[in-house]
Order: sequence, then structure tokens, then C-alpha cells
Amino acid sequence: MSRIAVFGFGPMRWEASSRLFALALRTWHFASTLAEAGHDVALFAIRSGGFEGWPDDKVTETRRGRVTVYSLSEHLCHENPGFVLDRMAALRPHAVVGVNRDPAAIAVNFARDLPFWADINGDPMAEAQVKARAIGGDWNINDWYRKLVPVLARADHFSTCSRAQRHALLAELGMIGRLTSGNDGYDFVTAIPNSVDDEELDALGRLPRSPRQPGAPFVLLWSGGYNTWMDPTVLFEALELGMAQHPELRFVSTGGEIPGHHLDAYRDFERRVARSRFRDRFELAGWVQTAELPAYYAGAHAAILVDRFSVEGVLGARTRSLDWLAAGLPIVMTRLSEISLELEAAGAALVAECGDAAALARAVGRLIEDPADAARRGQLGRALAQDRYRASRQLEPLLAWAEAPQRAPGLEGRVELEWKPGLLTSARTHATLVRSGISERGVAATAKSVGQAVFRKLKNRVGATSVRVLPSPAVDHETPPLASPRRAAFQWRELLAGVRDLPTLAVLVLVRPDTPPHVLRWTLEQLSLQYFDEFSVVVAETGNTPPALAEALQQATQTLKRVDAVHVRDVDVSHHHSLATSDYVVALAAGTLLRPDTLAELVWTAHEAAPDVIYGDEQEIDETNVPTPEVRKPDWSRDLLLSRAFMGPVVCCRSAFFELDPDHVARWQSEAIVHETFLKATERTNDVFHLPLVLALSWRSQHDTEAVRIERARQVGQQTLEATRDTLWRVGANARAERGLRPGLIRVRHCAPSGRAAIVMLGPPSERCLSSLRRTCADVEIAKRIDATDARWLVLVDSSTEAFQPGWLEALLEELGRDGVAAVSPKLLHPNGATAWAGDAGETPWLGNVAHEVPLPSAFCVALPRSLLSGRNVPREPAARAQWLARRAIRWYEKGQRALYTPFSALFLHAAHVMKDNERPEHARGLDAE
Repeated sequence: MSRIAVFGFGPMRWEASSRLFALALRTWHFASTLAEAGHDVALFAIRSGGFEGWPDDKVTETRRGRVTVYSLSEHLCHENPGFVLDRMAALRPHAVVGVNRDPAAIAVNFARDLPFWADINGDPMAEAQVKARAIGGDWNINDWYRKLVPVLARADHFSTCSRAQRHALLAELGMIGRLTSGNDGYDFVTAIPNSVDDEELDALGRLPRSPRQPGAPFVLLWSGGYNTWMDPTVLFEALELGMAQHPELRFVSTGGEIPGHHLDAYRDFERRVARSRFRDRFELAGWVQTAELPAYYAGAHAAILVDRFSVEGVLGARTRSLDWLAAGLPIVMTRLSEISLELEAAGAALVAECGDAAALARAVGRLIEDPADAARRGQLGRALAQDRYRASRQLEPLLAWAEAPQRAPGLEGRVELEWKPGLLTSARTHATLVRSGISERGVAATAKSVGQAVFRKLKNRVGATSVRVLPSPAVDHETPPLASPRRAAFQWRELLAGVRDLPTLAVLVLVRPDTPPHVLRWTLEQLSLQYFDEFSVVVAETGNTPPALAEALQQATQTLKRVDAVHVRDVDVSHHHSLATSDYVVALAAGTLLRPDTLAELVWTAHEAAPDVIYGDEQEIDETNVPTPEVRKPDWSRDLLLSRAFMGPVVCCRSAFFELDPDHVARWQSEAIVHETFLKATERTNDVFHLPLVLALSWRSQHDTEAVRIERARQVGQQTLEATRDTLWRVGANARAERGLRPGLIRVRHCAPSGRAAIVMLGPPSERCLSSLRRTCADVEIAKRIDATDARWLVLVDSSTEAFQPGWLEALLEELGRDGVAAVSPKLLHPNGATAWAGDAGETPWLGNVAHEVPLPSAFCVALPRSLLSGRNVPREPAARAQWLARRAIRWYEKGQRALYTPFSALFLHAAHVMKDNERPEHARGLDAE
């Protein structure tokens, strides 16, 4: 297998981002397919400051399968390439792959004499033409040419996104002198159309989609950027015609203008929509999070794509249509690109000539009027995506080359070029960027950005190349994509708009002085993206706010409505007007990034179920933008909440139950404050609802030192422990709290019941069991029959068990001393340490950390009061004893008592049959009480 360095674009589909585009999708398909074939891949994912705000000096590192992903700015490839050079030296690659024109142009600088595959995804000179038309001049064409020529001159093999582009690229190779006698007969170029991978096929194939009923709204979707090749005029005219003929037609658009590249098409379309008589039937959502897209696909009934005629369209691809195919959406599109002809021939798309708005409208109307035909076309498209456009199939030529990468023949014919852009071209390029920046961000921000760029270029050209940018520590796990909202934004708004007396909601954001400014901005920006927008925001500063943080707060709050920034020293936050007058309150630590549908889900749950407290699941995220696996929360348990803070970070409760401790708010970490607040709320109610959805991403800095992380965890643990002790005191529990066996856990010790306890050993005599009991329970009576002791509390122990540590009996009796507890059993272990019985809940590991309720106790060890035995001896065989306990458990539950399991007590189990069906909860059902 080979070691391969891949240069491409980010962000990846599985990252937390609102910028998903074709170049990054193709990058990941190349890198991941190579890795799945067994190659070791290092992916240098180039990120854009203009497009997604990626800082010039930021580098992150993460691993996904066999792919190591370095995300970095293009500036670190040109001006300060030491980081890439160091990683290339460590990798010692056998080959280099550049995916898309610009990354391939960068890869030229690092390929040296290695075999080099250059993927040219769309013809650059044709793209330069449509860009020149958009900006009204030809001067930019030189810039596209300058980046393309070194790739044409150096690469050993090329790929294109279409067969038509393959022919164009062969001609371009001939024009620069690459087709020579030395390589006659060598095939330089392979057509590799854009594709969809197995992960995408699986995710989009599971979308919930119900048949559209006659007369119901028909949602037509556009997703992605409004690029230089699209025709906003024809798109709008086709929609206007369609809406005039079909009252049920609605248009939903995600994506929009492309900062740093093309703004005019989307802005023109927006202006037309604003003047439309059907304005209320247009939903322009703008750029949405990548994780939101599946919900939009599921809520749509068809998709539309409108090209104007261009050479770029003839040679290029339309990657977004692959997502639509995988999601089972029929497509209406213009007849131009190679994929449009293929989809028309396969029956998956209805097509019209470029510029023919009426024909496009008729095609949409055909899908509206014939739902069966629309469904059939969607199914045909899905089948095409699974077969013809699957990444593993499309990329077979790349995999064959990667098995034994080689240089192209006839290298003596390689053309050496020395070409530099003229001063006039450079001036025009920078002037255009400045004008675009002023239009998007204003004069001050653009001037600041230009100044930083000039300073950076001067610095990096005056001996600063020895600087090394250290990446974040690698994240080594399989990262699932972010959970998709259940409904798209327009669906949520429709649903909530039809509800009378919808609960009101306030959001409290807790900001500590050590909060990084960009983390605060992220938090508030996520709030601005919420599908439910009828909420108020209170930002509470919990300490002396540094100037940089104060400036970030001032800038970020300008993007939100109804924001009130307060300082806890100046006001009692709990009684703030917005919090006190809302029906429900959500408290967040700065760095908790809400999913865009979180508030909609909470408000809907509050409306439907009217619980007093609502909480959901979570994921973590860091500078890599890569989410960790989902953290599934257990269902509501007061005992569990006392033992660990499992309800955060997004919890919503009625404002009547919301109370903050002003002293703690000023001193504690935000996570502990949120935990204490909702711990107090649950002291007053048992009406708690677990919403089994990932509602938030919790930000975790990877740049903190280990000492900082440990100290922060220590503080949160100590403060959480203090909150638990306060709760035990307030509710009058006869118990004490102490640190648990592992960080983050708390052990609540209840006082053992008064009266004498004895151990009753059941089953055949076992010296091994008896000696272990004597060793771990000194001065405790051990009997062989119940009637041989008059103790008030009995611990029934099967002779096939073995005690191995002191304290196990005390732990059982502590739990037995709690109100309403009838019986308690310990954890049972195999001699090799594996769990044999953990309350019949071994698949939910969080329940293995604290005492919790079980359907019936273990037949091999159970502690219970003598009064519950009805004066009778118990069966000596475990199977019969399990049935005996099941019958008594019914009586206990009828009287409001319960059985518990506790992991703080453990025994070895040597029984050959161990615990199987005879102890499963089903045996407690259907048995008649004695």
C-alpha cells in the first residue's frame, strides 16, 4: 500500500460548517476512497478566510479512519510553507494528489519528483470566462491561466469531472507542449465524474419521506451557491409562472451568494423575490449548517437547477444534483451539463433548454400534477446514485494508479514556464477584492483586513519562514456527521405559526472572564440561526470582563434581537424581567452551540407535553470543527442526577422553578452553575422530560494545557459536589455526598438502617464462599438458614459467590436504608473481572455508575428486611429463587417499594450457568402474587 499526500479544499461534510460545496466533497471522496483501499493518506485541506472566515495562521489536525486531515489557510502553503514541508517529510509519501485546480497548483510546489495526479474539476478557462462576464471584464482570465499552466506542465496524470472536459484538457496539454513523441500512446487524462460516497448514500437513504397528498404544498428546492453559471432571471420567471398556475407550489432555497467569488446572482434573485406577488411562497434560508441539509431534502418534493448557456456548463458538472438523487428527489434542470443529459436519458430528471422559463415551469407542473411519476423519477435517481455515481466505482482509475504510482513518460518534453502577472493585473485583482470586502463587511473591517494581509506578507518575506504553526492535538475516532434537524426551517415555522398560546422562551448565556472572544461569538451566532425566533436573550457576565471579550460581546449582540447584557454584580439575574416573564428559561454556558432547531424542539415539547424540565443529548466539538460521537443521556433519574451532572448542557425549565445562586454565579464554572440551577428545579418537580435528540455542541479547547484541563475539571467536580450536598440538606435526606471512584462521579452514602444485620449463605456448602465472607465481614453473623438468626436485616448470598473486598456489605445496607427501598443487590463479576450482572442494564453504561432501580434483584445476592420474607425460607436453587423473588417484587411495587442495584458493592460469581433468562425482567411479569 502507498503513502499519499492529498491537497484539496475543506470543510468536509462531516465538519460543523455552513459551507458545503462541490470542491470539498470531491476532496473527501478522493482521500477517503484511497484510505478505504488501504493507503495511508495525509489530507491538506485548504480553508478560506473570505469564504468561511478561516484565520490565516490557524491549523488543526484530526484523523478519520486512515486519513489524517490538516486544515490550514492557503497562506501557509504559499508564504510560510514550513508546516506542510515538515508533514511531508514525516509522511515520506509515494505520490501526491491535488484535487481541484487551486489545490493542484499548490501541490506542484511540494510534489518535487514524486508521481503527481492532478484533478481538474471543471475547466478553469471556461470558469474564467463566466467569471469575466460576471465582473464585466477579461482582466481576471490571466489569474486563472497563471494557476492552471504549472499544473498542466508538471502533473503525471489528470482527471476531469466529465468526458467533455477530458477532451478539452487533452487539447490544453497539446497547446503547452506536453503531447510529445516521448509520450505518444500514453493516456494522460481520465474522466471521473463527481460522486456520492457510501456514508452519504446511507444517511440520505434513511430520510423520512411521506407521500404527498393531493392539494398539499409542493416544495421545490434549490440548494447551494448561486454561482456565475446559474441564471437568476430564468429561475425566477419559471417559479413565477409555476406559482401562478399551481397555488400549492412553494420554493425553498438554501445557500446563496459566494463571498470572495460571486455575489450578484443571488442579490439579483433576492431583489426579484422581494417584489414578487408570491413573496410569501418563497423561503430564502441562506447558507445553513451542513447538518441541516438532510431535513431540507426530506421536506422537499423536487429540486431545480437552472443554468444559462456557457462553455463551463458544457464541460463542467453539477455536484449538488447527486445529493438530490441520493435523497430520492426528482429533478427539474436545464439541458446543458453532461449529468443533465444522463439524468434525462435515465428518466430521473425533466429537462428544458437554457433560457426557457416556460418549459421549466411546465416540468415543475408535471411533477405537481402526477405524484406517482414524481415518486418514480425519485426512485430512479436514487438507484443511479447507488450504482453509477457511487464514489468507489467512479474512483477505480485513481485506485489502480495509486497501487503503483508512476511518473509520466517523455519527461524531457515537459515545458518550463516563467510567467508573472503584470502590475496592472495585480492591481485590478486587489482592487476587486477590496470592493467586494467593502460591500460585504464595510470600509473599516476591509481596511483592517488589508493591513493585516500586507503585514503578513512582509513578515513572511523577511526571514519568518522558520516559524512553525503547531496543530491541535489529533482526534483519533470515527466521527459521525452532525445530527440533522427533524424538520427544515420552513417546516418548523409553519408548524409553530399554527399554534395558539405558544410558550414563551428566554435564553440566559453565562460568560466567564476567561471565555475566548471567538467562542462567545460562536455561541451568539448560533442563537441567531434558530428556527424559532420568538425568544429573548440575557447575557450575564460573571466576572471582570476583559476588553477583548467586552468588544466581542458588543459586536455579537448586534446580530440578535432582544438582547440584554447584564453583570451579576449589578443585578439579580434570576429576577431579570426577560427571565421572570417568560414561560420557560434555557441557561447556557458560553461555548454551548445550539443546533439550529434546538429552541423549536424545546418550545414544541413544552407545548405538547408541558413538562416542568426538558433536557437533551449532546456532542463535543473543538477547533477542528469535528464533532465527537454523540453523548446519549439516560432517562430521568433523581438518584442519577445526584451522582453525576448528566442533564447538561442544554436544559430548559419553567421560569417559576428557575433560581440562580448569585454567589455561585460569580465564583463557579458555568457547567457547575447550570447543573446546580436545574438540580434545584428537579427538587420541586418530578415532571422531567428527556428529549432524545442532540440539541447542542459543547466547545472544548484543544489548546489548553493538560494542567489547565485538569484544574478546570477539578473545580467543576468540587462545585458539583457542593451543589449535591446542598440538595441533600434542602430535601432533608439522611445521607452524605463524597467524591466517587472516578472523576466526575459523586457517591451519595445513605445512613444504614438501625438494627442487627446477618448474612444467610444459601445453596450447597462452600468453604470458598464462607472464608471470603469471614475475611471481608468480620464480626458479622453468618447463618445457613433464615430461621437460624433473628437479625432484622438479612443478606441472602448464594454459595457460588465470593466476596473479594471489604465494604461490600456496608454499601448494600446504605442503599437499603433509603426510604421506599425493599431490596438491594450488588454487581456480580466473573472471576476474570467481566460483568455477569449489573442490574440487567449493562448496555447503558451511565447507569452502571450509581445505584438505580431494577425490575427485580439478583437471585445470587440480595439484601432485604426480614419482615418481607413472610417467615418462610427461600429456595436454595438460584432458578427457583429467581421466581420466588419475582413474585415478591410484584408485592413490593404494589406497595410503592422498589428494588435497587448498586455498583459500590461487588462479588465474584462462580456459577456455571451464570445469570441468564431466569433473572430477566420478563419473568417478573405475568406471575400471580402469592
